[in-house]
Amino acid sequence: MEATYNEAKASLQQATLDYNSKKVLYSKRAISENEYLSSKYGLQRAEAAYQLGKARYSKLFITAPLSGYVNDRFYDLGAYAMPMSPIFDFIDNAYMKINAGIAERFIKDIQIGTPVEISFDALPGIVSQANVTFVNRSIDPKSRTFKIEIEIPNPKRKLVPQMIANLKILRRSFTDQIVIPLDAVIESELGQYVFITSGNKAKKVNIRYRAVYEDSVLADGLKPGEELVVVGQQELTDGDEVMVVNE
Repeated sequence: MEATYNEAKASLQQATLDYNSKKVLYSKRAISENEYLSSKYGLQRAEAAYQLGKARYSKLFITAPLSGYVNDRFYDLGAYAMPMSPIFDFIDNAYMKINAGIAERFIKDIQIGTPVEISFDALPGIVSQANVTFVNRSIDPKSRTFKIEIEIPNPKRKLVPQMIANLKILRRSFTDQIVIPLDAVIESELGQYVFITSGNKAKKVNIRYRAVYEDSVLADGLKPGEELVVVGQQELTDGDEVMVVNE
C-alpha cells in the first residue's frame, strides 16, 4: 500500500512537470493542441490516482478523533482486524458526567442550574462545585427516582469512569431563619416540639420542620432570642421549673 502511494505521488510529480513544459511549448505554438491536451489529461489522471492512493494509505494509520486516552485495546500488534470491529476503547475524560437518582419527593426542588457540591471517597480532600445540567421528568418505576446529570471539568484526569461520587444538592436556601439542634427536638404523635425557658420554668413550644440538614433543623414556631433547652428536655413537662447551668 505504501509503495502504491509513493508510485502515485511520483507519477503526479512527473505529470506536473510534463504538463508545465507542454503548456509553455503550446503557448509558443511549438506543439500541437493534441499533445498539450494529452499532457493536461495525463496530469488529471495522475492527480486522481494520487488522491486515491493517499486516501487508501491514510487508512493504514489509526488516529483519534479527539483528545483522550486508550482505555483498552482489542487487537495485538500485527493481528488482522475485521471490518467494522472495534480496535480500541477510547476515553475523552476532559469532562465527566455524573448520573444520579433523586427521590421523587424532591423533584419540585431540582432543576437545571441547581448548585451541587461533589466529593469522592476515592479522592479525599477534593471537592468540586457544579450545577445540574439535565433533569429527567419521568420516574423510574422500579427505584421511584428520577435521573439527573451533572457535568464537571476534569483537567488533571484524576476522575475516572464508574467512580462513585457523593452529591450535596442545594434544594432551597433560607436567610434570617432560626436553626436549632436536632437533638433538642422531641417527637410525639401530634408532631414535634421543644422546650424554651420562660423565667425559671420550662415552656413547651410546638414547631414545624422547614428543612433538616445533618444535625440541624430549620424550624417555624420559635422567636429570635428565646432560650432553648438542649439538655434534659426529654424529662420535662410544660411548666416544670428549670435552672440554667450554662448560658
